[in-house]
Amino acid sequence: AKETDHPRLREAIGDVGKKVEAGLSFSEALRRHPGIFSNLFINMIQAGEISGKLDEVLRRLAEFSRHQASLREQIKAALTYPVILLIVGVAVIGFLVTGIIPKFMKIFLEAGVALPLPTTILYQVSQLIRHYWVWLLGGGALLGWGIGRWLCTPKGRRTVDPMVLKLPVIGALARKVALSRFARTLETLLSSGVPILESLAIVEQTSGNVVIGDVVKTVQTSVKQGGAISEPLKVSQEFPPMVVQMMTVGEASGALDHMLGQIADHYDELVAHGIKRVTAFIEPIFLIVMGGMVAFIMASILLPMFRMVKVIN
Repeated sequence: AKETDHPRLREAIGDVGKKVEAGLSFSEALRRHPGIFSNLFINMIQAGEISGKLDEVLRRLAEFSRHQASLREQIKAALTYPVILLIVGVAVIGFLVTGIIPKFMKIFLEAGVALPLPTTILYQVSQLIRHYWVWLLGGGALLGWGIGRWLCTPKGRRTVDPMVLKLPVIGALARKVALSRFARTLETLLSSGVPILESLAIVEQTSGNVVIGDVVKTVQTSVKQGGAISEPLKVSQEFPPMVVQMMTVGEASGALDHMLGQIADHYDELVAHGIKRVTAFIEPIFLIVMGGMVAFIMASILLPMFRMVKVIN
């Protein structure tokens, strides 16, 4: 607790220490802070206490956290350049529309030049932004907040998650990320001694995609009825045949956690390559869109200039 910089985490760790000193088990003390410690974390700690292998479980938790953090950092790094490009592009276009266009429009209107349609549209947009930018900015922020809140609801996720998996390029990457998380989480839980049904319940909550979570829910039902894990995965057709086959072999050989680790490692590599492909796909699209918008703005300025030259001649 003394070495922790985050105040909320420092307070939680200090309280956990006091609860353990008062006689609670480590896992029960952690369970008092659900906003800090996840179900996955708490159940693994509990399994480690029961089996007497708490140190091994903590090592696995650290390894699991490292993999998840690495995956998040890869995604953030891939999005950094496109986001910077978008911000710079919007700033340049905003400067042209609000700072440069009105000055040219004043010259054209005073000269009595008939404005072409692109110039008229751009001028109206410029006037709208200049006079109502506060309302537009506030409305955009409110809309973004509302969409973000809606996406966090079960209805929002059920609407968006299936659509994401069907998107070209990005959908394939999102599926690989979900499969990697599924395999890594289930492997970590099973190898730490967490019972299979509890493990599947945690995996359902942490899958990151409702479609994959629903499949895991059907797996829970199958296991409760004495069935295999791999069969519902095959029926759902949401899991690639290779994953289903490896899990079938893992169940038959009693090495399911090992097979899940192999699947997770494989999909981690696929995600790393997929992120590079998506980045290479997004960057030229951004450049084309921004370039097209700048070209439209320049054409809107140049067309009336040519007309004005004719008028002067």
